[in-house]
Amino acid sequence: MSFGAYIIRCGDTDFYKLGQSAAPSGRLSCLQTANPHKLLLLAHGTGDIDEAALHHRFAAFRGEGEWFELGRPAVDELLDELRQVDEWTVHPKGSEVTVDDLARAPLVAGDPRALGRARARRFAKRRKDNGQCRNCQSKAAVRDGVVMSRCAYHMEKRNARHREKVALAAASK
Repeated sequence: MSFGAYIIRCGDTDFYKLGQSAAPSGRLSCLQTANPHKLLLLAHGTGDIDEAALHHRFAAFRGEGEWFELGRPAVDELLDELRQVDEWTVHPKGSEVTVDDLARAPLVAGDPRALGRARARRFAKRRKDNGQCRNCQSKAAVRDGVVMSRCAYHMEKRNARHREKVALAAASK
């Protein structure tokens, strides 16, 4: 799992969170739960500009924890710089990502950020094989746009076993 840095703005304040996460949009959801201000995901990415570099650069503006009180000019300059880095996604002014945007986002195959947090953790554990069947390492099946953990053959075998168990349970009642 690769981690990347992110920049989140706290409402209309000058407070910005400079942190790192494997799923910045999921981190945004977690932070929003405990924050009365609307949080906006301004940018996220990997590469030479990581969390430690951002913390070092803005150490003089550190507030509490990973929150920094930065002026808009400093942030605009940073975002302009990040637009030049291929590994970073900078959301244009006015179209920053919010938790509401995440709720409306369509489910994308293989994107655990679009799933609930608990389901995402199970999904991540299950997908360590990179789209291969757990049993035979052939290409995993895709159902309703979601990559499954087994190939079509092993999915059918598993489903048949499940149907047998259900039939036996119904017969024993």
